[in-house]
Amino acid sequence: MWCWGWDIRRREGNALLQYGFSRWRPPEGTLGSTAYQLDTPPSRHIVLWGYGLFYGDRADGGLFLKRFTFAPLWCPDADLRAALWHPEHAPVFRYAEGPPERTRLLRLLSGALRWIAEYESWILTTLGLEYRRQCLREWPKTVTEAENVPGQWLLLARACLENLELVVPNVAKERSDDIPESP
Repeated sequence: MWCWGWDIRRREGNALLQYGFSRWRPPEGTLGSTAYQLDTPPSRHIVLWGYGLFYGDRADGGLFLKRFTFAPLWCPDADLRAALWHPEHAPVFRYAEGPPERTRLLRLLSGALRWIAEYESWILTTLGLEYRRQCLREWPKTVTEAENVPGQWLLLARACLENLELVVPNVAKERSDDIPESP
């Protein structure tokens, strides 16, 4: 998620807008983070802020990931309008309670990670490998090479669905067939 700040500030233009996001700035005089919203077929709803990511799907509700904390939170709302500029304005997100909510949360997390992989693949194809390498060189916590970023996100998505299978057998197999093996 750290690289998305680079994508926004690109000298050649905002890559999130080029990808198809809509930008929602806070009203003048309002403190907060600009929101970027993307709705994709069939039912994905994505909102990015400087403080985190929301990923919603009508079937499972919504997931919130804070920018620097990998602790997925869930809410029943799948559609979160981007006109939220501060985390306190968002609906209540919480840890999943019980197997049904945990199943939804893991499917949402897998979907969000697959979307991140799609976006990172688009970055490599559209803006080039050297662009993403430059972004990662500036980040002190880099854990993989730029060319491996999409595949690493896919590995995490697959791991979520494998965990899901422990909760609800056979569901993960049905949902994981569309996740390609990482290179």
